[in-house]
Amino acid sequence: MPKYKNVKAIKSFSAGAIVCVAGKEPRVLLLTQNNEFYKRPKSTGDVVDIGPKGRIEPGEDAVAAAEREIFEEIGIRPYLDTSFSATKKYTFYEKNAAGQMERIDKSVIYFLAIVDEDKAKQIKISREHKKCEILTFSDAIKRVKHANEKEIITKCCEYLKANMKKIIMK
Repeated sequence: MPKYKNVKAIKSFSAGAIVCVAGKEPRVLLLTQNNEFYKRPKSTGDVVDIGPKGRIEPGEDAVAAAEREIFEEIGIRPYLDTSFSATKKYTFYEKNAAGQMERIDKSVIYFLAIVDEDKAKQIKISREHKKCEILTFSDAIKRVKHANEKEIITKCCEYLKANMKKIIMK
């Protein structure tokens, strides 16, 4: 049952990356959104992102958008492994510029971004986020809210276990 009746549905496409810190035990970066930046009430609570992401701009492909968003949101340029990808789909509602409610059907493709410990220390989050955490995969899975995010982190962890030697050699 739709949340709002007779609302315009908009398809929105974004790209981003699961950022992994390579090491003895690989870890993953999670970002907590800044509700003030998104003009949300404080009562909204924390919204945790499984990695930097953003809208694919005209003239960009998903890889270019992911690379741009990573740099804009965490200030580094990691190695991007496009052999790994996972898609998250969700729907939300927001008012457009005319004040009318719209349903946004969002698809986000995530690639795998890999950084070493030194590069991870250079991360500087944008004002879109208020916090950055680098957690073990199991702790990250516990921290995220949605089942599809847990699945993407699990898929990423399995991919890394199977491909780490090949990735390190690149």
